[in-house]
Amino acid sequence: AAPVWAEFTGEQLYAVMETTYKKVGGDQGAIGFSLKVLELVDAVGILTEASFYTHPEERSRLNQNAYLQGEAEAIVEGFLQFVAGD
Repeated sequence: AAPVWAEFTGEQLYAVMETTYKKVGGDQGAIGFSLKVLELVDAVGILTEASFYTHPEERSRLNQNAYLQGEAEAIVEGFLQFVAGD
């Protein structure tokens, strides 16, 4: 179920993040081994990394409340789509 939830959330984030690149995937695909961030969680879960402070353009946007609000709303909307079974 987590890949479905991640896809919904990724689509929502992509729509609000002012980016031309989108990647949705698990940590195993990104680096070849599991980071184990959610290993002990006994529930469906996803990890989002939507913006990075080390990226100059993203750092600038992270200082804007409207951008932070949009990113948060995108994550919530992805979750709501997931639980609704869309």
